[in-house]
Amino acid sequence: GGHSLLATRMMSRVREAFKVEIPLRKIFEEPTLERLASAIEGAIEKAENQQLLPLVKAPRVGKLPLSFAQQRLWFIDQLEPGKAIYNSAVGVRLEGRADLKALEQVINETVRRHEVLRTRIEVEEGVPAQVIDEWRPQKLEVEDLTGLTPDERDAESMRITRAEAGTGFDLTRGPLMRVKVIKLEEEQHLALFTMHHIVSDGWSI
Repeated sequence: GGHSLLATRMMSRVREAFKVEIPLRKIFEEPTLERLASAIEGAIEKAENQQLLPLVKAPRVGKLPLSFAQQRLWFIDQLEPGKAIYNSAVGVRLEGRADLKALEQVINETVRRHEVLRTRIEVEEGVPAQVIDEWRPQKLEVEDLTGLTPDERDAESMRITRAEAGTGFDLTRGPLMRVKVIKLEEEQHLALFTMHHIVSDGWSI
């Protein structure tokens, strides 16, 4: 199970632990731990006399090219603009007293620190490129359902959750991530996080 972001993290940990570079496709070509371990051992033998170059931050001058994975997702989006098929949606239930102001600050700080969460796609002469927007703090959107009956609350929270997950993104406009909190009771909330998969494929920038 998993997705490309988890696979990329796994390869990064392999690189850090064993000081070898393993292509991402090896996870799929060697689907068991035993076979992947053999691939790592083979890479170690080949790399004994080689030195890996350190990862460096790419310059932020002008527009940045898309990764191969991002190009694929962008091309698919051109065929079916705004579809939610590549949305990554997660709901987190918060039990007990929730400090929504603190949550808002945490989300804003995360977006400030990670440029990929402020990145959108612009097209010039048919060529897509990544554009990193300046950071601006955003208000946390909160839907208060405490005035509804339990049955109405369950139905409305389900409707909102489906709507959030099923609403696509315009890749030319940022941010490509949405956060919404549903207040169910005074000490019960549901936090909804939705982002386009092209964001997770852009962590390498």
